[in-house]
Amino acid sequence: MSNGDNHCPVSIAQMGGNAMITIGDILPRLENVQAKGGNQWMASCPCGFRHRNGDRNRSLHITLEGDKILLHCFTGCSQEEVLDALGMRSGAPDQSETDKRSSFLSWFAQQNGLTLIEEYSYCYGEYQDGLTKVRFQDSEGKKTFRWIRKDNSKKSGYSMSTQGCRNRLYVSGSMAAPEIFLVEGEKDANTVHRITGATAASAANGATGAGADRKWLPEYTQQLKGKKVYILWDNDEVGRAWADRQASELSEVAEVYKLDLFTVWTDAPEKADVSDMARLHSDSEMETILRNLQNEAAPENEPPQVERSSADLMDDFLMKITGDGYKPLPTGLQTIDAAIGGGLMRQTLVLLGAEPGAGKTALTTMIFEQMAKDGTPCLYFNLEMSREQLFARSLSRIIYRQTGSTLYPIQILQGYKHTQQQRETVIAAAEWYKDNVAPCMKYNPDRTTSEIENILDIITEEAETAAATGAPAPIVCIDYLHLLTSREKIDAGEILKRAVYGLKEYARKYDTVVFCIMAQSRAANNSKEASLSSGRDTSALEYSADLQLQLLKDEDEGESEKDFTFTDMFVTKNRFGMASLSKKYRFRFYGGLSLFEPIDDNHEEPYRTISPEEDPDNPFDQQPKRSRRGSR
Repeated sequence: MSNGDNHCPVSIAQMGGNAMITIGDILPRLENVQAKGGNQWMASCPCGFRHRNGDRNRSLHITLEGDKILLHCFTGCSQEEVLDALGMRSGAPDQSETDKRSSFLSWFAQQNGLTLIEEYSYCYGEYQDGLTKVRFQDSEGKKTFRWIRKDNSKKSGYSMSTQGCRNRLYVSGSMAAPEIFLVEGEKDANTVHRITGATAASAANGATGAGADRKWLPEYTQQLKGKKVYILWDNDEVGRAWADRQASELSEVAEVYKLDLFTVWTDAPEKADVSDMARLHSDSEMETILRNLQNEAAPENEPPQVERSSADLMDDFLMKITGDGYKPLPTGLQTIDAAIGGGLMRQTLVLLGAEPGAGKTALTTMIFEQMAKDGTPCLYFNLEMSREQLFARSLSRIIYRQTGSTLYPIQILQGYKHTQQQRETVIAAAEWYKDNVAPCMKYNPDRTTSEIENILDIITEEAETAAATGAPAPIVCIDYLHLLTSREKIDAGEILKRAVYGLKEYARKYDTVVFCIMAQSRAANNSKEASLSSGRDTSALEYSADLQLQLLKDEDEGESEKDFTFTDMFVTKNRFGMASLSKKYRFRFYGGLSLFEPIDDNHEEPYRTISPEEDPDNPFDQQPKRSRRGSR
């Protein structure tokens, strides 16, 4: 942000001369930090003069993009004001404090015949009391630990005690992270963080064995509330007992996983730990081992439900809309995208209605195949046609769009009649489909039946599988709704209601789109007018749909001899944008080819069309009669 525009995020990775500010410098200095995933955090803005009640609602948005840190205060505080409040205007934090502590510890070690080995700072976030755990080695080579904290009453500025310090975990990384490795000691925490970049934590006094005095404190449990916790233990009875106990206790507040290193390191010696294992492998090898254990681990519990405040939910919303969370999914047909606001909106139920033969399936398959070509995972359930029939229509359309040649779906299905040249053209179209569409497109997945319960099971399984790999849930088409059945003996109206509820819940839960084709009533077919209530038995549909489209054939307009019909599309409902029964969007519909072409000279088609004149070796003897098609 700048003084000219306080609402524009600005990088502050480089500030104050040559000093580099890192995310690790900023987060510990902020209050009320909450991780939002994807290297994003919300926190209370430190500019108290602009905020009420200490900004408990978290107005400051922090984003890490590579080596850049973006700050955005929704109340309007400028970058300079935020940095001033953090004491960081001149660059990275002052290192004199660290130097003073190290000098004191060196003096202490010399006075007591010790060798300073390692310092483990317990200062982060709200904990800024200077508490540090220090590892020394005595003259006999034995390790010993001491605590040090800030103490302004002492001449040195430090005391060798924990008096007055609040209990907390040792953390290597950011405590704001949603996922944390829990290990037995600080050395192991540093090892895991160094190798994976993930946050790792340990209790101040190590592991607690079965029957031993407890070393785990309630404050530690509170710090891990709502997080994913991955437990790593040492190869001994104390470590195993500690892992079991912590998994049990944390299950009430966190999602817990136990990662057994020793299923991989089967000949590990007694008391071996993750740091010992790391010395036997390169960092990349060790990271692969840890990540594989993470991916293969099953949770020890059902994740606890953590109550979210309205302010937290608003923070999530603000982050989503300032990113691309609600960026429309383009259909590939610019005319349609312009009519509905740029594309299909996530978390919505879309309805398309038309009379028989108007091209509902043709238009929808065109949309879905283009979206699949653009990388959007798609599931298409057609309850009228087989997968092979849908493939034939797709290849017919591809051949025509790429070569200008015509081979109708029925001809493609009768491959035994093909000439060699025809066969090669069909195979070329099929290869193009396999390379460009098939990776993200599934027609009538295996196990598909017409039962709504079956379809809901399949799409949920697909969505959960995608979520496990971090991929988006597929968008879904039901073609068409009135052919759905149920395992239960219920009437058609009840089946529609259950379908709408289940499909809309899927779209909301998995942040995706469900596109449904519906049958129109006879009255709507005869009226030739666009209407929100044109669907058959649609009392549940017209109220539940977020976007409703309607196709009307204009059979009276055009030329006496043509291979297409003019078809008009209307947006009869748009819950999040404009709808108009008077504005129409016109297409040419080539029924035999299952092809829609927007009547728009500026339309950029997804494939190049080659006219027959450009293709003297056209292997197909049937050509559509082209009337006023214009140049492409």
